Amino acid sequence: MNEKIQAHHLQRLAGVYVRQSGPGQVRNNQESTRRQRALSQRARQLGWPDERVVVFEEGAKSGSSTYGRGVYHELAEKVIAGQMGIILAVEVSRWARDNAAWQLLLRDCIFANVLLADEQKIYDPDDPHDRVILGIEGVLAEYELGLLRQRMQTCWWEKARRGEMFPNIATGYVEVRGQGADKHPQLGKHPNQRVQHSLDRMFQRFDQMPSVMKLCQWYLDHEEPLPYVAHGDDPHNVQWLPANYSRLLWMLKNPAYTGAYVIGRTRTIVRRSEEGERVRCRRLVPPDQWQVMEQGRFPAYISWERHQRNLAKIQGNATMKGDASQAAPREGAALLAGLLRCGRCGRRLAVHYDRSGDPRYVCRDGWRGRERRCERLSLSGRRIEPLFSQVLLEVLQPAGIEAARRAAELGDHEYRQQQQRLSDELKQREYEAERARRQYDRIEPENRLVAAELERRWNEALAQASAARARVEEFQQRRGAPLSEAELRRLKSLGERVETVWEAPQADVTLKKQIVRLLVEEVIVQPGRSRETVELWIHWTGGHHTPLTVPRVGRPGRGHTAEAKLVIGVLRAVCDDAGLAHALNRNGVRCGAETWTATSLRQFRQRHGIAPFDAAQKESQGLLTGEEAARTLGISTMSVHRLVQGAILPADQPAPGFPFVIRKSDLSLPKVLEAVRRVQLSLPRPLPADPSQLKLF
Repeated sequence: MNEKIQAHHLQRLAGVYVRQSGPGQVRNNQESTRRQRALSQRARQLGWPDERVVVFEEGAKSGSSTYGRGVYHELAEKVIAGQMGIILAVEVSRWARDNAAWQLLLRDCIFANVLLADEQKIYDPDDPHDRVILGIEGVLAEYELGLLRQRMQTCWWEKARRGEMFPNIATGYVEVRGQGADKHPQLGKHPNQRVQHSLDRMFQRFDQMPSVMKLCQWYLDHEEPLPYVAHGDDPHNVQWLPANYSRLLWMLKNPAYTGAYVIGRTRTIVRRSEEGERVRCRRLVPPDQWQVMEQGRFPAYISWERHQRNLAKIQGNATMKGDASQAAPREGAALLAGLLRCGRCGRRLAVHYDRSGDPRYVCRDGWRGRERRCERLSLSGRRIEPLFSQVLLEVLQPAGIEAARRAAELGDHEYRQQQQRLSDELKQREYEAERARRQYDRIEPENRLVAAELERRWNEALAQASAARARVEEFQQRRGAPLSEAELRRLKSLGERVETVWEAPQADVTLKKQIVRLLVEEVIVQPGRSRETVELWIHWTGGHHTPLTVPRVGRPGRGHTAEAKLVIGVLRAVCDDAGLAHALNRNGVRCGAETWTATSLRQFRQRHGIAPFDAAQKESQGLLTGEEAARTLGISTMSVHRLVQGAILPADQPAPGFPFVIRKSDLSLPKVLEAVRRVQLSLPRPLPADPSQLKLF
């Protein structure tokens, strides 16, 4: 036994620390793993019994930092707790390649009197001579890592600048042997024409879609798969998977499909974690900071200019970029959402919908405007959008017939594309079935285990080919011709009546918004010469500007004059003008004024001939509010709401959310008294239809 090993060391655990730097080493360096695990036998030779030898295996973790190394932290905690007697590793670099972390481990081992050992020697960190040796080895381990990393990165970038490095080949490309004397590797389009046709359709379809999400939804609705190659897999091994938003976004933003050779789209950022450790993460960088950029290097699926338009569309559809983007067109009724910009502060106008569904455009800088004593800019969509549509239709009218002709061409092109997609899929399925048949024919009949498996694969391939053939036949029966003569004549007539098509109730709002954004860059809104008007400056995509004056209206509420008259006519029997104003404001009923007051409500009553509140009349008629009825019955107001909602207690209510008007005589009905008794006995009872209704009286 070594003289450094004492009895108290043997009474503790012997830990064998095993670590590999990455998944590649775990997969390929099997001998290194066996060598590290073999240290458990050395621990037994040093005197530790089998039950006290513990192997701490980290897996694929880098030693440059202790961040994310859970097994290492577990070992360090056992050292601090005094449970470890010795720790074994093949060399210092297995424990740590960060000298600062290595010194912390040595300090903990000194305090806990823990030994360290490798394949040749045992070290006592409390011994000055051993501590010097361990310190030098820690510095060398850190230096070695930095030197190796610098050497590999230098070689990697030299190869990348020569255009020979392909770290992540985009789906749709394969590596081919270079032409010429240098024979450098190059990228070419995938030899499978089904993959090429699918990618061409994807980029063409995105030109017709307002956003990536809409493109993803279209693929999912039509059950059309997309080609996909897993990261690090053979580019020829193409999988056909359902559309995925993140995968589509990555493909549309990847400059490789323009035939460009790009290296350095991301950069390693070093930051500190909450524990103070250095953490490396990858972040995208702007195109002007790309390390290597060479356009036209490989065959392209789209042009560079088209790629830039796609990026501009994606950037404009972003919803978390503030005023820098318009956001994607959605299903809301606001036709000008994302296009209106305040002429005073430069901010885009936000869209709010009232309870009737009408849009309202409001400047989000209104609170600053109040500080400057400026009126908040607010527009009603019911006034601005019809006038804007008239101006837009005047622009679209001459292009209506051309649009109809173009729609016919797009319909024919869409038919050809779908026919090509189904035909490509059928050819691939038939080829796979034929290959499965050839594999089955080569097997000897006596080898039944293999023959049974190949027969199963052959049957599956035949079934998939049959399903693909059925889809082709169904498509041909459903669409015998791209567009019939009657459909072409109807398209032409619709092109001559653009206004009718635009105002049709079944017209898609999202499509209308997409048309508006194709023609209009933005619309500048400024207060008009009078308080009743605002001025719009329509900035067309071609650079022209059109002025438009639109009348303003006050902020609309949920109701109008008729609803206000109904509510006041019912509730004035139990409430005065101040209480009525509070009820109307709380439920969002407006009628010209911003908010109701007792004075404005009194004027409204006088203008429409509604009698005021009379306390004597209320007492003589025996009318009660919901709260007064609750006090009379000795139950809560919520319980009264339950009785009214359950049709047990009769009550008048002008509209949902408003107070009740209850007759005192109805409180003595037998079914009401029985229900009150059950409430007082705390028997189970259902919630009302609106349990969030607030108390007013």
